[in-house]
Amino acid sequence: MYILETLTASLLTLQSFCDTICLTNTSGDALLEKEWCILVNVEEQPLVFLEPRDDFDRFILGVSSTGCVVYNQDSIICFISERFEVVVKDKDIAYRKAEQWFQFNFENACFGTRSPIFVSMDYLV
Repeated sequence: MYILETLTASLLTLQSFCDTICLTNTSGDALLEKEWCILVNVEEQPLVFLEPRDDFDRFILGVSSTGCVVYNQDSIICFISERFEVVVKDKDIAYRKAEQWFQFNFENACFGTRSPIFVSMDYLV
């Protein structure tokens, strides 16, 4: 069975219905509808998500052609930084600590063949 869970990334929502992918904005207007073959067989190799999903699902950008969940690295670091700022009380120190925490716990961690991919939007032109 080939499926792709509903993923939310900022204003766009990717929904999979059988072999049709529909890209919509938050008001529900279709931006793009395209026939697409989903290559991820989740019964054999499930997608790897960051936990807790309630916190990290909002940073999902999509799924790669190799079946890896793609996350917005910059948004995750800002999210973690907000948590550190409660304790540290200094934005710069909290951000640096969040970067280090992200690198150690997510970026340098191995979750198997379906390890999540982290994309920094800072480098996109």
